[in-house]
Amino acid sequence: MTKTQKILSILSTLTIGAVGGHHIDDIIEKYNLEVGRYPIQIEYLITDSCLSIDEKPIPYVQYERKLEDCTCALEESEFQYDYTNYKLDENEFLKIFKKSFKECRTVRR
Repeated sequence: MTKTQKILSILSTLTIGAVGGHHIDDIIEKYNLEVGRYPIQIEYLITDSCLSIDEKPIPYVQYERKLEDCTCALEESEFQYDYTNYKLDENEFLKIFKKSFKECRTVRR
């Protein structure tokens, strides 16, 4: 293979990869295949509320475990209940979040 052929082969591969990647991105966007995350401020408020339920300070190890449970519950809840629905009915989200929290805690133990 000559130097020119190698360069053309590399450029062809890069072009095919770029076009293919763009096409896949369009498919994901068109069919809404991505699991949308909530805005970061909302995620923070949910996690902070979850962690702040205890009125008294808790040991760091306990805090760390609770943080794992809260973030696990948030991730599961976002997957089950998208942000559009959250804005419409926050109470339903809270039901899902509480159930997810219990499941995450049970799995971790």
